[in-house]
Amino acid sequence: MKKIFYSITIALLLLTIACKKESKVSVTGYWIGYAQPSGSSSTVPLSIVYRSDNTARAYLTNADTTLAVAVEGTYSIDADSTRTWLTAGGNTTEFAGKLNSSNTQMNGSYRSLTNSSSGIWSITKQ
Repeated sequence: MKKIFYSITIALLLLTIACKKESKVSVTGYWIGYAQPSGSSSTVPLSIVYRSDNTARAYLTNADTTLAVAVEGTYSIDADSTRTWLTAGGNTTEFAGKLNSSNTQMNGSYRSLTNSSSGIWSITKQ
């Protein structure tokens, strides 16, 4: 009888641990920062609006969004890792990054999926 009790107790403990849900991370909002192409010491202004429907709009080349190039895309989040895919003129670029512990900053690298451009990027939630 003790064996059955211990077996059930262990099974319930394992089930509780296995079913623990991770908290859902949200990046929804306006983020600003920069992108830096590989081999360059110059940075380019980068702002991204992350929407709740997993779509994003990025503003490139100018800190003023009314003058910047607007690019649409999508994103996904897995724990503290983010991936954003932006497409313009037939070129898709993937931005892969990590969130800091307070979910207010993302840093990572980017690479074109259609040519050889790549670099690093960093944005902060506003």
